[in-house]
Amino acid sequence: MDKKAPLNKIQKEALLKKRGKIISIVLQALVVVLVVGLAVFSDILFPDTEFADIIDRTLGKFFDLGSLVTQNYLRFLETFAILLFMWILQRAFIVVTTLFVSKKIRSGTGILLLKSFYNYIVLFLGLFFILTAWGVDSLTLLASVGLIGFVVSFGAQGLIEDILAGLFLILEKQFSVGDIVIIDGFRGVVTEIGLRTTKFLDIGNQDLKIINNKDVRNVINASINLSTAVCDVGIAYEEDLEKVEKLIAEDFIPTVKKKYAELIGDGPNYAGVTGLADSSVNLKFVAKCKEEDRFKLGRLMNREFKLFCDRNKIDIPFPQVTINQKAK
Repeated sequence: MDKKAPLNKIQKEALLKKRGKIISIVLQALVVVLVVGLAVFSDILFPDTEFADIIDRTLGKFFDLGSLVTQNYLRFLETFAILLFMWILQRAFIVVTTLFVSKKIRSGTGILLLKSFYNYIVLFLGLFFILTAWGVDSLTLLASVGLIGFVVSFGAQGLIEDILAGLFLILEKQFSVGDIVIIDGFRGVVTEIGLRTTKFLDIGNQDLKIINNKDVRNVINASINLSTAVCDVGIAYEEDLEKVEKLIAEDFIPTVKKKYAELIGDGPNYAGVTGLADSSVNLKFVAKCKEEDRFKLGRLMNREFKLFCDRNKIDIPFPQVTINQKAK
């Protein structure tokens, strides 16, 4: 029988955290069940006692579900109808965009932003009608909303700035969903442009970075044009440079171009000698490709150059130390 591999420290911590979360949920559920049970069955569990009267006057009022439903069943039905109508409106938006908008445009930033704005409007109208159904005066509610909006406008200047900045990001088309951008050293794919925030996914670590729209500055959009993959390598000083360059043109470049044609937009090209180092003559190769393939193509060119050197018996230098021993 195969034995299970022992857990490492991170896995043990994750397991303990998961167990602790489960225990916490179970304890909370038991507390909720206990409170609801006391509220509903206090007269049965503690008949004709002062404790039952206290529970009935406090918790019992909140959990008297029978009276709540019988006295307000029409309001419950109206609330259910409003929620159903909200769901139909949201589904209608999806159906309309699916039927009349191409798949490429549906995944674009403009449609995503319109969908977010549409959902907010539907949610606001639904809450308004639900509150009206439960007896809240509509005119008073609108006046309250206006007053709240006036007050919030002073405390939500940052939110307003985020929304306006998000609109300008869309209108100016600085970048779109799916583009690879660089912001303050962070390199990631744009996954969502919302009314308030923009989300970027780190390509390497899959970390999600969320930035307020007003803080999106000094953006480098690496997806507009083809990027440049670079391969910097060195050969020994003892090698015949002209012979190596001839072999590069006849062997290395055609091989790379043929093997990785699906990644390369242009090139690879030999860019010449970039430096005379302590123990090597440094050569440089460049190739145009999509930004998401830049580092991958650079690694592949490094690999192919090593194989190229092995085929043609070209020495690649490595650090060496020469020791001179004085004769006695």
